[in-house]
Amino acid sequence: MLTLNALQIAAARAPLEPPTKIIAGAGTGKTETLAARYVACVQQGIPPERILLLTFTEDAAAEMRARVTVRLREAGLDLPPHALLHPWISTFHGFALRLLQRYGFEVGLPPTPRLLNDDEQREIQQALREELETRLRLPDGYDPLAHTVYRWENDEVWKRALAIFSALRRGGGTPAELAPHPALAEHQQRVCAAQRAQLVPLIGYCWQTYVRQLQQRGQLDFDELLRAATRLLQAVPAIRTRFDIVMVDEFQDTNRPQFELLRALAPALQRVTVVGDPRQAIYGWNAARAELIVAFPFRAPPEAPGQEYTLSQNYRSHPAIIEVANLALSGSELSRFAPLEPASTGALQTPPADDAVVSLHLLPTLDDEARFIAAQIARLHAQGWPYAAMAVLQRARSEQARLLAALRDHNIPYVVRGGSGFYLHHLVRLTAALLRLIADPTDRAAWAHVLESPLIGLPAPLIAACAPFDAWLDAPEALPPDLPQREAIGLRLSNVHVLLTAARQRWGVLAPADYLDWLWQAGGIWHSAAQSGDPTAGLVLRQLLREADAYAAAHPADGIAGFAVLLEQRIATQPRVPLPAPPSADAVEVVTVHQAKGREWPVVFVWNTALPGKRSGEVEHVLWDEHWQLVITPDDARRHPPLEALRHDFRRRRRNEERAIWYVALTRARERLYVTHSGCALRDGTFADAQAGPARTTDGQPGGDAAHVHFFHELWHQLHARPGAIVCRDETSAAPPATR
Repeated sequence: MLTLNALQIAAARAPLEPPTKIIAGAGTGKTETLAARYVACVQQGIPPERILLLTFTEDAAAEMRARVTVRLREAGLDLPPHALLHPWISTFHGFALRLLQRYGFEVGLPPTPRLLNDDEQREIQQALREELETRLRLPDGYDPLAHTVYRWENDEVWKRALAIFSALRRGGGTPAELAPHPALAEHQQRVCAAQRAQLVPLIGYCWQTYVRQLQQRGQLDFDELLRAATRLLQAVPAIRTRFDIVMVDEFQDTNRPQFELLRALAPALQRVTVVGDPRQAIYGWNAARAELIVAFPFRAPPEAPGQEYTLSQNYRSHPAIIEVANLALSGSELSRFAPLEPASTGALQTPPADDAVVSLHLLPTLDDEARFIAAQIARLHAQGWPYAAMAVLQRARSEQARLLAALRDHNIPYVVRGGSGFYLHHLVRLTAALLRLIADPTDRAAWAHVLESPLIGLPAPLIAACAPFDAWLDAPEALPPDLPQREAIGLRLSNVHVLLTAARQRWGVLAPADYLDWLWQAGGIWHSAAQSGDPTAGLVLRQLLREADAYAAAHPADGIAGFAVLLEQRIATQPRVPLPAPPSADAVEVVTVHQAKGREWPVVFVWNTALPGKRSGEVEHVLWDEHWQLVITPDDARRHPPLEALRHDFRRRRRNEERAIWYVALTRARERLYVTHSGCALRDGTFADAQAGPARTTDGQPGGDAAHVHFFHELWHQLHARPGAIVCRDETSAAPPATR
């Protein structure tokens, strides 16, 4: 059994009421403490089936179930065999679905409510649009085409309306909240009346029709799932009595629909324990309300304020990594929470004399960053580090292809985890281009994709400069005489010509999955996937085969032509389908910071930090926010003082979230941390925007220019002023490294 420290024991054994809050910093044993509190509740006579524990991901829920089961057995409690068969430990959505499956008939739902998939959701939205365009005038007299502030012909109206509609549902709002915020009402009605007159009725229509469609189908989307469970608890309060204790993990990630579900379940929050860390609140895009954990339990004197515990001893990372993570928050609103403290370094490896625990690297370009990371991974692997001990974290996937290319050049196996990367994978896109080309030999975009792909390998500038290049298939000798590898490319052109001819003969003859399998065999794609060093490549092809089989089962008459159309649609719309990952492989993981949350690796590389801290500080022209409601800002928004409070609030929130994202990234590392940056230059040993960094705040709150200080620049400046196992290297010059 794991030994808890004094702070963890105090939090785990705190009285069951009043409400309990545990602020648990990164690597401080949050999961173990929550599991210990679960065991303490059972030891006090509360059966497991009367304890509800909610978290945010299926992986976290599965880990918590396993941890609780082990700890209960270790405690030697005499529990009946069935007590842990189906514990109430799940995600918010999993809990809501389980509740509705048992009691949904109370609010008019079928016994087995079905969730919409992405394709069905788009189908409803398309039906919405078609109904509106055929009816023209809505029942309330609204004539859409009579309003032209936003254009109809280029889908501007629909894009704005659906964006607000999605934000409204995700944030737990209703059409009533499309009214302007009181502080902005006069401005919105005076300056933006025409825009509001066009959008508000349209969004309200979308809402009503969408909800009606869900009811007619007997289906739920993920937003409606939480709303329906909340309505159920409000309609049948007796359901609440089946739970004596409620615990919520990662409470800083709770959004309004999730919180309303919690309040419907436990209105007084009396026996509720929440655990989380405001410094790791990185889900603002999902309408998460980070302020909830700060304000919990929302009691004003003279009522009992509740219990609060702080876990600050970090068991994960080397002290130098902890020092850097704490520094990354200094001068921000998030610095008011207790800093992390190193708990132990006994199991950590000591770096060689020419290495460092933490290193910051300034490089000329993003490609240089990618090559540097690949070279360091190869060096560490040669020293005995497994590839699986290393991860590369990125703020966004926009430049991921550069990194993956560098890893392939160094023959480094990698795995890209999670997200929506499946339809971005080069093999999926190549397959789609081949199918388009087989169906339509005049498709120039498909030709360009295939010619540039490894199937042929023509340089992109040559493709862009040429007129009909499909003639090269019949006459490879027409290729430019000075083309590198001209003979090899000519041979590949001839092979692709043969492939396309044979593929057209089989079009419509083979089932979709059989057709793809043949195409990949004949085109050498299976072989190249096996030889690529990318452990996900073969898995991507197999997943595409499964999708083709599923399509054939649902649409038996459409064949490969129908599947090709579906594949193009999905590449265009990018549904959130993660890349498949091998169950176990010695490979470097490439993940976004959001995917890395809750995980850790011995070695972490944080790259592409050139994204500015103010990148999301600009206020959209049309937005819905839980606090500000529907806001429309004119192009000259800076000339409208009533909007200044809105802009300040958005900058503050998004600045804090950007800072939290980097904090999460840094605290994933156990023994080595590398942070790279490019596109900027030092002046007199520091960055211009960081020179006044420490002086720009007084009481820990950001000053007026705080949004303009770059995270990496500020960290570089701070680390040069502190001793430690840290190296700052300017790789853009021949200057020797500065070690502190």
